Amino acid sequence: MRAQTKHLLSAARDLLVGLAPDRDIDFYAILTSHGEQLSVACRAGDIYARIMVPCAAVEGFFQCAIDLRALVAALRPIRAKELTVTLSDGYLALSAGPCSARCRAVPLGPLPDPIAGLEIEFEKICTQIIPPDRVPTLAWVARAMSTDDSRSYLNGLHLGDALVASDGHRLHAWPIAFGAEPVSITVPARAIALALKRAKKYELWIQHDHTGKVVRLLTTSLEIRAITLAGKFPDWQQVVPQWDVAAHVLRGARDLGAVAESAPKVKDKRLTLAINGRADASACDSDGEVIFTSPIEGAIEHRTEKTEITIGVNPEYLADAIGSLSVDVRFGAVRDPIRIDRPDGTLALIMPSGKM
Repeated sequence: MRAQTKHLLSAARDLLVGLAPDRDIDFYAILTSHGEQLSVACRAGDIYARIMVPCAAVEGFFQCAIDLRALVAALRPIRAKELTVTLSDGYLALSAGPCSARCRAVPLGPLPDPIAGLEIEFEKICTQIIPPDRVPTLAWVARAMSTDDSRSYLNGLHLGDALVASDGHRLHAWPIAFGAEPVSITVPARAIALALKRAKKYELWIQHDHTGKVVRLLTTSLEIRAITLAGKFPDWQQVVPQWDVAAHVLRGARDLGAVAESAPKVKDKRLTLAINGRADASACDSDGEVIFTSPIEGAIEHRTEKTEITIGVNPEYLADAIGSLSVDVRFGAVRDPIRIDRPDGTLALIMPSGKM
């Protein structure tokens, strides 16, 4: 068969980077011909992924198992747009003009069924379609997913009355209901990251059946199935400060994200926000010397007799939460989370950092 080199390399590399458990462990994928497409499929623990690669029509059936690391290493030196893929004498042969490589193919018999335990009852399926123009919004929410294994129930994207991610220090939420019936499931972070990498300018489908045990992600050329995370995701609504109890509000903060982005990378990762008639941001070095200061534009509202507040915040979290948008920021007590409302209807919470 003739396959497009960059698509086959991209598929193998994305699966390897996104799902391979360890650099020292062989990680196999099943290659299967489907007429004018070649599928590259693999299973990593509770996650199954399959990517379809364009190729020339081929007669008959073509299937083998191959170590993805070996496949990526064999494809990297090939610069031709297309290459010939053949299976012969236990080897997968790749050739394009003067370039050629071989990878040992593994008999399919010993390999387990890649979707065992990931079956979905399609008669009772619920689907949420994320349109192409809102995929970046989903990616923004996913930035707050935790990577801490000690709280594994946070290591993913929660689907319920909103799409929510939190690492315990910050929270990103997109308040759209998932499905017509109440649901509370969390999709593993690795599945979400791989789906977002492949979606880009395409719509993304998120599906689950009535059991809520398995979730399915679909985008152009990609299918992912994953077992949802065990453990109860926290009730995020309980920690969201409400606007009617805000002590101080900074409305239309147009440059706060840029200020946070330009703040120096200090060791304790703290940017100090101060409101006292005006809003300012500053950062200090390890000796306590001020090395950065910048005013913040926006309309200030004081809702208590106290007209000043000083809060430390992680500048990376702040830059992630705001970007280049004009936002409204709610401050409560010094230890309360900072609430940031974005113009697209999403919101972010950031816990204060350090002692003031």
